[in-house]
Amino acid sequence: PEAPKQLGISCTSVNKSKKVGQFWILAWEWTVEFTWSDQSTNENGFYVYKDGVLLTTAGPNTESYTDVFTRTLVINPVTYIYSVQAYNNDGSSVLKDKEISSCP
Repeated sequence: PEAPKQLGISCTSVNKSKKVGQFWILAWEWTVEFTWSDQSTNENGFYVYKDGVLLTTAGPNTESYTDVFTRTLVINPVTYIYSVQAYNNDGSSVLKDKEISSCP
């Protein structure tokens, strides 16, 4: 199948920090919206990865995936790489990547 194009990524975050006894646990919940344009007419679906680890297998004609996770004690910037590829019975397309390193 043809590889997806026009990859996009956006992120929102919510401060989930809380005080436990005398200490603060610093945490942020990230919601990452990863989008692409389906270029294939014969895919069985899409493989969606984060940092090389398979997150989900999405169905045909899918053009987005939402990843919600919590980051604790973020001191240094962190970069995540989201990837997608179409697949069918004959194999998989080229893997396409998009990275995100900050979340407002």
